[in-house]
Amino acid sequence: MKWGAAALAFALGAWPAAALADSAAAHLLKGESLFAAQNFDGAIQEYRQAIRLKPHVSEEHFELGRALKEKGDLDEATLEYREAIRLEPGLAEAHVNIGSILQMKGKLDEAISEFREAIRIKPDLAPAHADLGSALQSKRNLDGAIVEYRKAVGLDPKLAEAHRQLGFALALKRDMDGAIEELQEAVRLNPSMVEAHLGLGSALEVKRRLDEAIAEFREAVRLNPELAKAHSSLASALFMKGDREEAEKEFAEARRMDPKLAAPAQKPRSPRPTPVGPGQ
Repeated sequence: MKWGAAALAFALGAWPAAALADSAAAHLLKGESLFAAQNFDGAIQEYRQAIRLKPHVSEEHFELGRALKEKGDLDEATLEYREAIRLEPGLAEAHVNIGSILQMKGKLDEAISEFREAIRIKPDLAPAHADLGSALQSKRNLDGAIVEYRKAVGLDPKLAEAHRQLGFALALKRDMDGAIEELQEAVRLNPSMVEAHLGLGSALEVKRRLDEAIAEFREAVRLNPELAKAHSSLASALFMKGDREEAEKEFAEARRMDPKLAAPAQKPRSPRPTPVGPGQ
């Protein structure tokens, strides 16, 4: 049977049940479904079955690597990504994921090498530029990081995380207008991104745009009511606005969650973005 006819038979349900049950493709598809449902143990089992049946398919090793990474088995994940690259040397995404693991381990120079290799293979891979920017920022190369973040959002303007990273980096460079613009785009693309709302609120607070800052902090509290930092940031902005009573309530709530928190400042704070981290 030719591949076109086989694919049609599969789509129409005409594939023999026994053959489908034993096919590597079926295990791969089931693994992807389980991965999407965050059943990583089940996904790993299905990917391993696919590899047992067809061990020389790069996609199977790549997907197994993703599931192992989600389970926290970083060394095994790296081995699977390396095998995927051996089978398909041009698999830039595998280099990105290895780089992410190396960054998680604090091996920044090695991570940077992996990200650069991914970009050499596939220069228009936006997540590779974003992750390279993250690693460079961790190395205190803020200017280099901003260059890579800009490349990432230029290649994929819908990459919300890259806009967030760029916004935080610009805030560290004291470019608050640029930071606000990027963080506004991040929350437009992904309204549930709590850290982007917090960073945007902090930048607005520095610019004395207190009503807007308070609105961002309130949204962060709404999205994650148990995040002490969101309540303390809101308290600080409310103090600056002169609403001492509500500010004290928010600070009390923050202290309930984190007793080590200091009293909120009553003057504009420099935004303190959370450390950027590697992508998937």
